[in-house]
Amino acid sequence: MGKRAAFVVSDQLASRYPYPEDNPYDFEEPSIAYGRNGVTKTLQVLEGLKDASGGDEERTARLKRENIEKLFEALNDHRTIGDTVISAQQSKVMGLLKELLTDADPAVRQGAARVLGRLATLIQGRQALCESGCAESIAGMLEDMDSADVRLEAGRTLTVLTCSVDGRDEVAEKLSDGAVVVKMVRALVAISAKHSSLATKGLAELLLESLANVLVGDKAIKIALGEDMMPFLVHTLKKRRMNIEAMKALVSICS
Repeated sequence: MGKRAAFVVSDQLASRYPYPEDNPYDFEEPSIAYGRNGVTKTLQVLEGLKDASGGDEERTARLKRENIEKLFEALNDHRTIGDTVISAQQSKVMGLLKELLTDADPAVRQGAARVLGRLATLIQGRQALCESGCAESIAGMLEDMDSADVRLEAGRTLTVLTCSVDGRDEVAEKLSDGAVVVKMVRALVAISAKHSSLATKGLAELLLESLANVLVGDKAIKIALGEDMMPFLVHTLKKRRMNIEAMKALVSICS
């Protein structure tokens, strides 16, 4: 009798508080349970999403954005970011991020640039960023036609890259034909032009700071002067705009 009563009570509770239905696990959704394997697993998801064709395009775009954000969060762990830039997967990581820099979704491009900026805080990351061609791609994003946020994030990443001696040397001396310097100067002139459609608050200051770091060698200085850097600085100082940043760039050139 006692056993039967227990079963009756159990059945009553089960009907009142039913078990939730099983939800299938979606591998593509970002997860907080990745731990130190977060980078590896998130990159696997992004690799699959990058090659996805057909289906729900809005869902794919959302998953890309969310997984890139998750990737950036994972790289805030010093152990994780170190494992990423010195692992055998480094070239694969950089190749994937380079492709995401050209994604149709501006938020994805911005997220990829942000992740690369995080990787650029380590010397191995800066070297990989330059060797993979990501630095040149990011410089091209300074004149992104779709989003001011993309342009600004590209400027932040280049500032991180060029604030160290090794990163500065990579950009100024080793990258082919000074392509990054050329794009930085052209973008600076373009976004600062009157009534420019590319005007982006705070970006000109970032570019001037980056150029002040880079313009310490003859090669980079010649390239910048060939792109009308000096007339721009003179005009900027006459207008009493960005005085500190412009003076830093001018001192770098004249030194």
